[in-house]
This record gives sequence, structure tokens and C-alpha cells, in this order.
Amino acid sequence: MKKYENKKVTVLGLSERTGIAVTEKLIEIKAQVMVSDIKKSDQLKPQLAILKKHDNIKYDLGGHSEKILDSDLIVLSPGVPPNLDILCRAEKLGIEIISEIELAYRLTDANIIGITGTNGKTTVTSLAGHLLKENLDNKVRVAGNIGSPLIAEINGMEKNDWLVAELSSFQLEKIKYFKPEISVFINFAPDHLDRHITGQNYWKAKKRIFENQSKKDKAIINIDDNFLREKIADIKAELYKVTNKYEIDRGVYFDQEKISLFKEGKQEPIIETKDIPLVGTHNILNTAFAVLLAKIFNIKNDNIRQAVISYQAFAHRLEIIYDQEYRIIDDSKATNPHAAVNALRSLDAPIILIVGGQDRQADFSNLAYTIRERVHKVIIMGETKYKIKHALQQVGCNNFEIVKNMQAAVRSSLIDIKKGYTVLLSPACPSWDMYESYKKRGKDFQKEVKRYL
Repeated sequence: MKKYENKKVTVLGLSERTGIAVTEKLIEIKAQVMVSDIKKSDQLKPQLAILKKHDNIKYDLGGHSEKILDSDLIVLSPGVPPNLDILCRAEKLGIEIISEIELAYRLTDANIIGITGTNGKTTVTSLAGHLLKENLDNKVRVAGNIGSPLIAEINGMEKNDWLVAELSSFQLEKIKYFKPEISVFINFAPDHLDRHITGQNYWKAKKRIFENQSKKDKAIINIDDNFLREKIADIKAELYKVTNKYEIDRGVYFDQEKISLFKEGKQEPIIETKDIPLVGTHNILNTAFAVLLAKIFNIKNDNIRQAVISYQAFAHRLEIIYDQEYRIIDDSKATNPHAAVNALRSLDAPIILIVGGQDRQADFSNLAYTIRERVHKVIIMGETKYKIKHALQQVGCNNFEIVKNMQAAVRSSLIDIKKGYTVLLSPACPSWDMYESYKKRGKDFQKEVKRYL
């Protein structure tokens, strides 16, 4: 901690979660802190109100000025791209630039389980955290991209405690020494191309989760993902596999009936899939990851089963909000096409789909084919409405309607609904064209559904 005392540290990006948490931690360890953000003070009122109690913070608002170049260290909030001109200049001057999770790693003695992938991170992280909290004597905290920043959860954590962290490409992009004792990689599909530009750049950021691991560490990989399976040889950590296709020496195998552990050539059934409370076939895969993590900690099968059964899924992730003569499901967390495809493949047709949101240069072609196969009617909204419309027309799907807002989308989805149908909000896009978060979008969907019903 003392190595940061009196060091000049700039926090770049005053986000409500990470920016504030990093700033307050740096104040706590007696660094000289400056906060820089492209937004002006009147756009940052909630954050500035929280930090008002600290009278020793310097501010550089309304743009990133050359004051940043007087720093000993720069800590980036996840939303700040690392290729800003001021950051390139800082690197040339030898100023260290790191992410929030890197700083947290340097400041904690706790062990870390790092969970990444394109989809399913939140479910695996929260379920794994639940399993470990229910069954370990040491402290277990869930953090990262899922809720509290990692930096906000490290106080009071000791060397035998565990941090279960959901990690995004943005967080991994600027690590240096960060190393999870156990890394988990669920799946890979190009995403966030507005930031990373190419799928290869996205992969370079994501694969850093393995970068500092050694043979003493563990890595859990979905070998059914063709892309990940080809990368196994590059992993130095002890490898555990998750599959429903291949024979494995160490890991878990799952099918529609059960999840089983494979160890030293022996198969051991752990839990039947009928006992998994989560909706969707892809959640069998997500549960398999959490079960494998539990078995690495030698948790008993009965305890695993009871913890899985008692788990409550996060809101807005295939959350059933009405289930009588027809079903209504809130999957607002599906912020990319791959997640929406997973949702569609997990549900029985006929489906009425509400889709669309912020344009992040995603490819909607695979989603369009899946819609053609499984969706009765498509309701499109948001910035991507014409891109999705074009993708649907390209595959010969013309049963769609473009609407202006969520109220119109819900009205259109329910006006002629029949028994046995499913209305699914699975936008395949981020929410920021219309809402400040996917949670706000999901809440608005649920409000409009309740009002209509």
C-alpha cells in the first residue's frame, strides 16, 4: 500500500461505479489523486456529490488535458478506450497505465477466480459465488463487471479468501501482473467491435486472463467452442474442460439429463438437469462451469445440488415475468446477437421477439437466420432498427414491425397473442441509445407489460 503514498495518480473516467471506487481507494492509500473526464462538472453531478467529502482531489474535467502527463500512474475506468491520444503520449513518457482490476490485484492478498467469455459471464459468476459462499468457511465475495468493482471488495480480504470476479475485455485490456488462481473462459464470439475494431483485437484482450498464470494455477475452458479448443495449447495453467461432445480426462460432461465429473478416468454424476432452476439449455452449460468450480474445492455433491436449487437468477436474464396461458420473458441483459441467439434456441416456438438497441457495429446475420427458424413475429426498435430489418430481409424474413419505443413494442407483442406463445425481450444490442443501462430497459419492459396486462 505504501508504494502509492504521495504518488501522483490520475483516474481516467469518473464512472459511477468504477471511477468512484478507484478514486476512494486511492485516497484511502494516501495517493495524490486527480480525476479526469471528458464530461463537464454539470454532467457529473451524482459522482461529484459522492466525492465532495474528499477535499484533496484535483479535477481535470471537460476533456483530458496535459495535466495527465504529470502522473506517476494512470488508472482507466473500463469505458475509456486505451488508444486515446493523451494515453499514447503518456506511454511514450513511460507513465504506467493500468486497469482497475490490475490495481485491485496489487492491493489484495485474496485469491481470485476470474470469469470471462462473450456470454454467460454474469450467470456463471453469480452461481459460482453462491455455491462457494454456501460451502466454504473462508470469505467469498462476488465482484467485477457483475456489480461492485473488484477494487471495492478487497478490504478485509485475506490470503485464504476468494474473490469471484466477472471480467470484461475492457478490464483485461490493461492488466500487467493480474493473475487469477482459477481462470474460466465460457465461450468466444466477436463483440464490442466499436471499441476493439476487429475480432482478433477482442481476442487479444480476452485471452490476457491466462497471460500470467503458471502450472500452479487452473484454467477451465469450454472445449465445445471451436475457437477456444484451438487455443488450449497456449494455456500454461492446469487445464479443466467443460463439454457435452468430447471424451475428457479432467472436467465435467453435461447433457440434457445430468452434469457429471470426470476425474482419473472415472465418471461421477453430480446433479440432474431437471434440478437446475435456470431457464434455457445454455444455462446447463453455465451451471456446469459453476459445478466444476465447486468440485475443484471438493464440495460434496449433495451440497452442490442444494446450492444450485436454492440459487436465484439475476433479474433481466431470461427472467420469467408472466407464465400462464402464455409466457413473457425479460432478457434485457442480451446485449449482443450471440446472447439473443442463445435465448431463442433455449425457448420453444412460437416466439414474439422484441429486438434492437444501440449500434455497436455487430453482425446480425446469424441472428436473422435464427429468427427465421424460430420466431413468429419480430418487433424492432432502437438505433439498429434498419440494420436488423435489412438482415431479416436478406434471409427472406418479412414478418416484422418497427416501433418507436418500449410502450409500442409491448403493445404490439401482446395485442394478438395466443395461448402457448412466448414474448421475449432479447435486444441483441446494448441499451444506451434509449436507456442508461440494460436494467433500466428491462424495468421499463416489465412496467409496460404490467400496465398492458
